[in-house]
Order: sequence, then C-alpha cells, then structure tokens
Amino acid sequence: GPGSKADVFRRRLHLLLARTARHRRFAVPLLPLGSAEQQQYTELTPVQALVGGTAVSQQRRHVAGVLSQLEDGRFFLEDLAAALPLDLAHATPSIGYFTENSVVIAAGQLTPSGCFKVTSLEFPPLEPREEALSLAEGFDFFGAGPIDSDRYAWIQQREAEGVSEGVMFIVIAGIALDHPQTLSRLATVFSGYDAMDPPPRLFLLLGDFFTTPWSLASHQLHAHREAFAQLARIIASNRRLKEKSLFVFVPGQGDPGPCSVLPRPPLPRFFTDPITDALPSALFTSNPSRLKFFCQEVVILRSDLQRHMQRCAVLPPLKDAADPFTHLATTVVHQAHLSPLPLTSQPVFWDYDFTLHLFPAPHVLILADAADQGSTVVNDVTCINPGSFSLDGTFTAYYPATRTVEHCNV
Repeated sequence: GPGSKADVFRRRLHLLLARTARHRRFAVPLLPLGSAEQQQYTELTPVQALVGGTAVSQQRRHVAGVLSQLEDGRFFLEDLAAALPLDLAHATPSIGYFTENSVVIAAGQLTPSGCFKVTSLEFPPLEPREEALSLAEGFDFFGAGPIDSDRYAWIQQREAEGVSEGVMFIVIAGIALDHPQTLSRLATVFSGYDAMDPPPRLFLLLGDFFTTPWSLASHQLHAHREAFAQLARIIASNRRLKEKSLFVFVPGQGDPGPCSVLPRPPLPRFFTDPITDALPSALFTSNPSRLKFFCQEVVILRSDLQRHMQRCAVLPPLKDAADPFTHLATTVVHQAHLSPLPLTSQPVFWDYDFTLHLFPAPHVLILADAADQGSTVVNDVTCINPGSFSLDGTFTAYYPATRTVEHCNV
C-alpha cells in the first residue's frame, strides 16, 4: 500500500542517521569536552529547530536529512519531522553525485527569509564493515543463516589456507548475444581461460544480453532462445570450464522479464533452458544479487547507474577531484543503497527495497555499467565496473586472495 512507499525513504533515512550518530565526529559526548575534543566534535542541528526561523546568525550549522524537491525548482532538506528550504547556489559538494532523495549533511547559515544557505554538502560518514557487524552480532544480513564467531573463525582459516593467489573470478557485462562480434569474442575468452590450470573459479555473465530492450510485443522469442543455445555450446566446448567453473547469469534492465523495476527476477526459463541442459550447475540470479566466497561478500548490480546519477545530480560533481566511476562508487557506498535516485528515474518495488541496501558494506561491489570500465576502493569496499563487453571487448578479473582487480580486453 501507500505506506510501503513512505517506508522506503524512512528506512533509508533511519539507517544513515543512526550510522552518523555512531560516528566519532557526530556522536553526542557524555562528558564535557576539552578544547581539542571540542574542535573534533560537530553538532547536528535538527531540521525542525531551524524551520520558521528568521533571525540572522553567523553561526555555522550542520543539518542532516533527505535532499527533496517539494516544489518545482526548489530544494528542501527533509527529515521525519520537518522540511527546510535550501539555497544551493554557493554550495560546494564533496566527492560524489548529490541527487534528489540522497541523505546528506548540509553546512551553512540561516538567512532572514528562513532559507538555509548551504556552503558545503557531504554524505553521512562511513562505517567499517566489522563495526557494523559488531552492532548486530549473530544477525543474518546475507540470508544464508546466522554464523557464530567460532564458525566464522573456522571459515576464515579455511579461506586463508585454501584460496591461492591464482584463484580468480571473471566478470563480463553487456553481453549482447545478437551483436556480430560478441560470440566470437566470448569464444576467444573462454578458450584462453580453459587452457589455464586451474581455470577461473567463477564466471559472472551480466546483461543486457541483447541490443534491443525486451518488450512483450517482441517477435524475437525463438531467436533469443537460440542465441542462448549458441552461448551454451561455446561454453560446453571448453571441457575444463564446464567441469570446474561456475557460471552465474544476471539479467540487465532491458532483458526478458516483467519490467525494468528493481529488483529484477532471474531470466525466464524459456530462454535459459538450453544453458541449463549444457551446464546443469549454471545459476540464474536476480538483479541485484549477492554471493559469498568463504567470508567475502560480493554484491552485483547491472544498471546504467552512472548515466542516471549524472543526469539527476543537483550539483555538478567535482571533476578535478575524482573520475566519474569514483564519484559513482563513493555515492553508492556512502548512501548504503544501490539506487540512491528519485523513483521517477529508477523505480523500485517498495516492499523489496531492502534488497538494495548495503548494510553492512560488502567486500566487493560490482556496478556493471555501460560506461568505461574502472575500479576503486571506498571504505575498504572494492568497487568494480567491468565495462561493456559488446561495445569494446572489456571485462574484469578479480582475485579474492589479494582482493585485487585486473582490467582486461579482447
């Protein structure tokens, strides 16, 4: 119902405000502070305390809330109690894309008109994965059952002993099977890795699997099924890969399915049966999806998120401070959400918005995008965009033992 939509934003705000309140910089002190500690502490002023105020004050204040556009062309900072009009004309943002619906911390002064003149804009502070897990020890965030500390230590030991530096995951996105060069490029990649000993442990194959977005009016049903059958034959012709590698398929926004709303269900069986016949171990997952390799958690999203974020940004990003992918990865990790966008730009199923949350932060975040491939590390999260295979033959290898990334092309 309508309450579910409100819960989407309420949960996101609660999560980030709680994380901010735990951070050393914003945590309310229990005892009087010395002069040095006073300089490190930043007090957050509730939005409601400033609403309706008209007194001119030179005191710089910090306010946290959701960046909202409650009126056309006019932005507000909103929390659960009130909304404060903003003047962003002179605001300097930190690294990232600041879009409507983002949770932000704004610094500035209240003007005589009651508008908050923002001088700087930043995201809520980050929290290491270990600290987040310690707050809810025993709670199962992943969904495969809770793991106690002894079991976790045993898994860590097995990972240290059994995962060599040669173990790798191959991530290939934008595999348009109807593109003239895609199948021949895939054959080259698979045959090359088939000759390795051992071959890659995992192949992540991400959509879109066709150049033209799917629609119910499409007359390409059997052509699409045959394209997957061709892919199955190419994979099956490489004996080592067929026997020792796991293939995971993640749909793109334009692939066969009910709609482009997140999260998306797996590819329909009508198209994937030829692959299952050739590769019984193949997995077909939702978008986004999550997997675990020993203690490492990997989150995978296939969406042209960078284009959407650039288009919806309220302020232009700091171009000299970081490359576009670093801006994107920083935004997603700080917001702890895979789609920090207006719902008009990227709809989500309200009741399943929790599947897009990134709490606690994963070890690896794959943001597969049609933009140029890239990688960066944010808050100890290895963020990867493998690039578009059908456009320029790019893909990525990830080595879990060293948590390093290798960008490849064919």
